[in-house]
Parts: sequence; structure tokens; C-alpha cells
Amino acid sequence: MHIPEEKIIAPGDLFIWAVPNGGNPQKVQRYISDWADALDHMIELKPEILLPGHGFPIFGNKRITEALSTTSEFLTSIETQTLEMMNKGKRLNEIIHSVKISEELTKLPWLRPVYDDPEFLIRMVWRRYGGWWDGEYDRLLPASRSEESKIWIELSGGLEVIIKKALSLSDDGNDKLAAHLIETAFYSDETNQKVHEARKIIYNNFSSKQESSMARNILNHASIASGQNKRDLAETD
Repeated sequence: MHIPEEKIIAPGDLFIWAVPNGGNPQKVQRYISDWADALDHMIELKPEILLPGHGFPIFGNKRITEALSTTSEFLTSIETQTLEMMNKGKRLNEIIHSVKISEELTKLPWLRPVYDDPEFLIRMVWRRYGGWWDGEYDRLLPASRSEESKIWIELSGGLEVIIKKALSLSDDGNDKLAAHLIETAFYSDETNQKVHEARKIIYNNFSSKQESSMARNILNHASIASGQNKRDLAETD
């Protein structure tokens, strides 16, 4: 909303005193470059008062311009880098681990990643321009997770080996690898009590280290679910 007579803009959730919620893993498609364009247009209106969707108001055109322009810069950088790599035929996983997120910008009080993780924005850009396939050929027409996991468990020497290694990785802070392994164990035997005990620990550790509340809550959900011997709390018998 723009009130030109009072030089007020109310951007709604386009500005929330955090990394913009443009890559929410549980929401429909959102548009990163359009988001940046909207922020740039607000700057052109030369507001003196900004009333954000969340958080404190900002007073003074100079402060407002800095807040909006750096947020636009942050979003534009992520989309530009992602598209450059997509156009080179890079796969999603590679892009996620290659895009450089500006630490200088994420240290700003209005761009801290306390709600969305910047990595989620990369996924949203990919989904907009690249579709649902992540570029991994074995994932185009995949086997079921259960079938795949049972093969890996057989090749690795058994379920106990996987559980032990997953817990060891978690203890060492290798949370992503620990999560991959424990999910493999889970899908090979979804009712195994030892798997759920380890899964609860691993996702609790993983969750506790997340600055992003979205990532923290999703990972914690998995931990709580395994405390009830479930994959997800929404599951019904």
C-alpha cells in the first residue's frame, strides 16, 4: 500500500526484517526477481515511513532506501547466480552448494536468515525456470525409497552398520550426511525401533543448529515424529 500524501509505504510481507520468505519449502511458487523489482519500485516512490509486514517501522528515506535496496540486491544476486549455472546445465544439488550467499548482507539486521534459509530461495528459482526435475537422471523415474534403501542396506553390511555410522556422523556435526543415512535406514524398515531412536536424536541435533525457523521446525518435526515411531506426525494408521 502506498499513501503518497503521507509518504508512507506498507510493503506487507515483501519486507519482514529477515531474509524474504520467497523460498518457503511448504508454499506454492514465489518469484524472486519480481520480489526484487517490487522493492526497487518502492524506492522510486521516495517514502519517508515504511510500515513492514513484520517488525518495527523504518523512518527516513535514506534508511528505507538502504533496507530495500540491500534486500533487492540480495535477492537479485541469488537469482542471477542460479540462472547462470542452470544455463550451463548444472544440476540443482550442485547449484545449491555453489551459489555464494553474501555474508555481508545477511549480517544486516533486516536480512538475517531467521525465517527462510537462503538455500530455499535457490530452490524456488530453480522451480520457476527449471521445473520439478532436479537434473539427477536417476531421479527422473525413481524406484521407491523402500526398494532403493533395502539395496543400499544389503550392500553396506546391514541396518546396524548404517545406524551406527549415522549416529557417529551426527556426533561429529555432519548432520546432512547423518540425515541421508538415517532416512535410508528408515525406508528399509519403517517400524524398526532402533532406527526411530537414532532418527529422533539425529534430527534433534540437526534442528538445534538451524538459524532459520522454517528449517528448524521441519527438522524438529521429524525428530518428534520418530519419538512416536512415525515418519511424520500427519500420518494416520
